Amino acid sequence: MSKQKIVGFGFLLFSIFPLIPNRIKGLPVILFFLSSIYLAKKYKCKALNIKKTIFLSSLFLILLISLLYTKNFNKINQILSTRLSLIIFPVSFSLIESTKIKLQKKYVLWFSKIFIFSTILFCLLNFYKIYSLGYYQDKVNINDVYNNLTNNVFGVQQHPIYSSIFISLALFFLFKEIIKKNSYLKILYFLGILFLSYILFFLSRKGILIALAISLISVFLLRFKKFSIKKIAIIGALSVISITFFTPVLKKRFKEVFYDITYKEVNSNNSSSIRYGVYGCVTKVIKNNWWLGYGIGDVQDELLKCYASKSKILVEGNYNSHNQYFSFMLSNGLLGAIFLIWILIETLKLGIKNNDVVIIFLTIFYSIAFLFENILERQSGIILFMFFLSYFNFKNYKNFLDAKK
Repeated sequence: MSKQKIVGFGFLLFSIFPLIPNRIKGLPVILFFLSSIYLAKKYKCKALNIKKTIFLSSLFLILLISLLYTKNFNKINQILSTRLSLIIFPVSFSLIESTKIKLQKKYVLWFSKIFIFSTILFCLLNFYKIYSLGYYQDKVNINDVYNNLTNNVFGVQQHPIYSSIFISLALFFLFKEIIKKNSYLKILYFLGILFLSYILFFLSRKGILIALAISLISVFLLRFKKFSIKKIAIIGALSVISITFFTPVLKKRFKEVFYDITYKEVNSNNSSSIRYGVYGCVTKVIKNNWWLGYGIGDVQDELLKCYASKSKILVEGNYNSHNQYFSFMLSNGLLGAIFLIWILIETLKLGIKNNDVVIIFLTIFYSIAFLFENILERQSGIILFMFFLSYFNFKNYKNFLDAKK
């Protein structure tokens, strides 16, 4: 197999990521890493871009630093192994860059199409599960459905948060395809958008929906600068209102925000009240040690202490901070959040500089999603994020990773 094919197939492994079972989600990462080592050794690795590699790996390195002052080491191996992608991807792409091997453009084009197909197939499995459970016949409630989608979908089950992320990325790729002037597949793309949108709204993850809406509007404004912002705002608002009105589950979850009771007591049937309780404890714990944090091993312990004084529901749920920036502040203090924000800003600047709507969309999408979820604490979230982040930061827009042949 040629060196270009090795890089290309390693790259395409992540296009089927939605269909990879959770128990082997890390397999493509391992294969990609081993391939990069093999290529670097066989084709005489030149000097690595150490500065860029360390910069992109900094989120993992600061977690290691926090081990110096953490007290609880019971689950450290599990925590760090889950986050290994934070350092593996920067090192892997750095090794590939050093060999001067170019990723052929056809693999980049195939990636989005395969990712779309994989996500649609993943959603079809979810839809079959929803139907077979009898949800449309009122045999089960929505919480039972979510539980089954998380734990029992033919081996490819996924938490609704990460399912929603996959769908959001696929929708963006579909929108990119459908605006191509000479595409004869527009009808199929449109049907794909409708189906994926239905599943996305059924899952009703408010934070991901907000992130998708804002990132799509941002890219639209950049691509079609002459289009009236006022018109976009009106269309966007009407779309959200219409979708919310015709989606009972989503309507309920958004209405919770306006209930007074949401902010008075924690209710297991009210996701917004749970978040309010969580954020109350998170901000309190951060305030007590905002400059250094508690170390990666003690974060959950500190939160549970606060939960115990607030609500039994929060303790039993063992909820994390539900905000990636807060999570890094809890483990590493203000510096942790600064590093995450710095990486996102530099990547966004790269996208704007090169007029790359994919980078712009992904950076804005994840930046907003981080406000609502700890995406970088499960393999289903961290792998795709670091894959895209590393790929684009090591991509040479002049002659590297964009060759036509």
